[in-house]
Amino acid sequence: MRMDKPFSCRSRETVKFYFSLYSFSLGGKMRGRYYHPGLKRFLNRDVLQGDMTDGQTFNRFTYVNGDPIGFIDPLGLMKCKDQPLALPAPKSAKERRKSPGTVTGGHKLTNPEKMMRGTHGNVGIIPKEIADKLRGQQFDTFDDFREAFWKTVADSSYAKEFSRSNIGKMKKGKKEKLQ
Repeated sequence: MRMDKPFSCRSRETVKFYFSLYSFSLGGKMRGRYYHPGLKRFLNRDVLQGDMTDGQTFNRFTYVNGDPIGFIDPLGLMKCKDQPLALPAPKSAKERRKSPGTVTGGHKLTNPEKMMRGTHGNVGIIPKEIADKLRGQQFDTFDDFREAFWKTVADSSYAKEFSRSNIGKMKKGKKEKLQ
């Protein structure tokens, strides 16, 4: 039996627990997390994190780290006193839109010929030129970010893809209107 394949069973449960053992042949780590078949995604990060430089971290009996997303340990191996204190994550999209954040990522983006694509110019990609100007900035809400985003697009080489009236709106931080 290959130890790097997850154990599975047929069930009518809405949430399943996924677990696999460490594979010495592949150097893979054990895993333990909840999976929701309806959403087709895992509900939490892998709680059995291992460090290849420290073999003891793969010993599930010495594991005491928690789930960084919901502070849940599905295997019940984490001591209660070791759980960090944290505020609960926002639960709805509306709450998340009102949460502060910092622009990150975009290091591997390119500057394509056109920003807007699709059959009607209704699909956009973020060019490196735009990402570089916004990266590292902090915003109180998503609306604040969106305003800065459109102002940045209006002042970029990609503004020529939009009508004059839309560029005027974008310079005020309003989103452009698709034709």
